[in-house]
Amino acid sequence: MSVFDSIQKHIVAPSNRSSEGNLWSYRDGNPQIRFQISGEEMVYLMTGTLRLNYELKIGTAVDTTVDPSGIVSPNNDQKRSGTGTPAQNITLDSKVGALSVIESVQVCNNRNLVLEDIKNYNRMVSGVAKTNEFDNFTTNIMCEMAATGNDQSMQVMSNSRMWVNTKILCGIFMEGLPLPMGPAQYGTGGLNLIINLAPTPNALYGADAGGSNVSYKIYNPTLSFSTAIPRGKILPKIKQQPFSSVSTYYDVLTSSDQTTMIKTGLTGVVSVQTNFVPTQHIANAVENGLATPPLLNVGAATGVFDTVAPITRVTYMKGGVQFPNKFATDESNLISTAAGGTFVTRNPTLLQREFLGASKIISNLTRTLGSMATEGAEGSVDVAAYNTTSSPATGVQNQIRLRNLGFTRGTLTTKAINNVLAGIGMRCDKLGAGLGSDYSKAPLSFRIESKLDGQSPNSMYTFVLSKQNLLYSSGTIMVKS
Repeated sequence: MSVFDSIQKHIVAPSNRSSEGNLWSYRDGNPQIRFQISGEEMVYLMTGTLRLNYELKIGTAVDTTVDPSGIVSPNNDQKRSGTGTPAQNITLDSKVGALSVIESVQVCNNRNLVLEDIKNYNRMVSGVAKTNEFDNFTTNIMCEMAATGNDQSMQVMSNSRMWVNTKILCGIFMEGLPLPMGPAQYGTGGLNLIINLAPTPNALYGADAGGSNVSYKIYNPTLSFSTAIPRGKILPKIKQQPFSSVSTYYDVLTSSDQTTMIKTGLTGVVSVQTNFVPTQHIANAVENGLATPPLLNVGAATGVFDTVAPITRVTYMKGGVQFPNKFATDESNLISTAAGGTFVTRNPTLLQREFLGASKIISNLTRTLGSMATEGAEGSVDVAAYNTTSSPATGVQNQIRLRNLGFTRGTLTTKAINNVLAGIGMRCDKLGAGLGSDYSKAPLSFRIESKLDGQSPNSMYTFVLSKQNLLYSSGTIMVKS
């Protein structure tokens, strides 16, 4: 017998919608979207059904007399000889897609008690979306996030409006458990979802993305979800409720041997995942600031971040003692030095295993974007295949190339950097028992030994998943971490 009387479906518009219409843009002064879920009714929020929906258009802002939408789409890779139409390269990260425009997500109740606050949300998605399993990446992620998984096809998709129907990747929603919405002692008292949009250079990139009139616009955002009415139409009184939460930390890695210490104050740390990007690529419209490359040095000849600085050893510690593993993850035997001083390395499988396992217990991970193709592992060689038909305009055969993305070489092309999946991670709850480790009195620290040259700063984004509790007492609610 079901514990619910009935299920209701809802679609909610932003609570801060202006009289000018349901249009949102960082550049045009409307950079925050707020949704409110009522806490007046005795219902459960079915968190597994929660979806954020919107339309996204990127390009060059114009007067509405030129285009009714106020923005003209780019024409990536669509230049036609003799038409006089210039090529305009403005695009999104192909793995994050339309979620590139979300800078942070905050979840609080209607009394403004913050339950979860994820900074650098688009950056977190760049790691989580690539490591999680999907039945069919290009189908599911294209529908959910308007992401194609391929740079070239992402450029084509960016030429028109993109539709998004995506999960909210907050810890409190990811487990999909019913969340009581009733007043104090019966639930959270409702929820507020606050979405802060990203500055344009943090969301878009490309050869022409640095223009002063380059922008993006979100149309008609809504929040859809289901609620369940309990039997008797009354929620049971509760004293506490566990939930998951994601915390964000930032640091810069420059030294070849550097230890990062984080005082989390958390009692139930489940996993830790870190990804990297050259610091100069952040908020740089020409570079993809949401890529997840390996650590990179500035090339002596090129002056740009294109030389791999492989990680040799990673050690996680709790209060200065190795934990959860009693050993360091050592990949130094994979690295050699080539002529010219560049480093040659094979795919760091041990590091990648721990990185993937931070998102999901490795024994339960049956599919992931990480593969020989993305990581340029040994045996992943350059192969050129040609269509049998030629382009009528040029008479040149269309070419499809499967690329080795560069781990076996000293330098990376821009396309390789954008596609590589790299990072480090660890999981305290390796058995999936739902228990975390207590870091409330001992700092979380990790030591990274690498081939960085000391002059090439790489930014580190660290995301900590932990178990927390909502405590209900005497008409008040508090969070215990």
